[in-house]
Amino acid sequence: MTTQPPDPSKTVLLVSGFARAGKDTFADGLLSRIEERQFSRTAASRVLDSYKTSFANPLKSAANEYLKSTDQLNSQAGVDFFDEQFKATNREVLVALGRMSRSLNRNIFAELTANRIARRDFWNTRDQVVVVPDWRYLNELKVLTDILVPLGWRVLTARVDTAGVEPANDEELQSLAEIRREVAVDFEYRFAFNSPDTVVDEGRFLADRLGL
Repeated sequence: MTTQPPDPSKTVLLVSGFARAGKDTFADGLLSRIEERQFSRTAASRVLDSYKTSFANPLKSAANEYLKSTDQLNSQAGVDFFDEQFKATNREVLVALGRMSRSLNRNIFAELTANRIARRDFWNTRDQVVVVPDWRYLNELKVLTDILVPLGWRVLTARVDTAGVEPANDEELQSLAEIRREVAVDFEYRFAFNSPDTVVDEGRFLADRLGL
């Protein structure tokens, strides 16, 4: 396959950090700034399809299929693995399913995510900015780079830390330690505890810095 030159209008940002460190809040800030700039764009400006996705989405969907098969899935009542509180309470279910899936194919969730991004890009007439705020394993960066960079994508990385936020489990500790050892991320942030406004602002500043 011939590798296309990186295109800033086709950007994936992987965000790493412990659970509850503010990764989603940071992503929301960045995406909100892109949306603002789209509203004020001129006719000559490019139109961006900016969105957030997750390596864990297929895992959450699979866990929801179990709830559905036992007649327990109830999104309105919060019995849904896409509900943050329910997910946090039952995190061990996702951890166990993820560990089993990766034992069969260590790249499964990264491949699913990369291929969905590429497929959406193929059918989309607009440029894309994709934020993945749950980068936890070193191989996820490699898989997205191997699949998307030859298609002209720019793959960037960031780490978000918040004072007082510790790893949710030993697996998270070990996997994020490996990323820290092996990867010099493009952007690194450390926030005070309980400072969501600052986290959002930094996400917005990064959108401006990247010209998105």
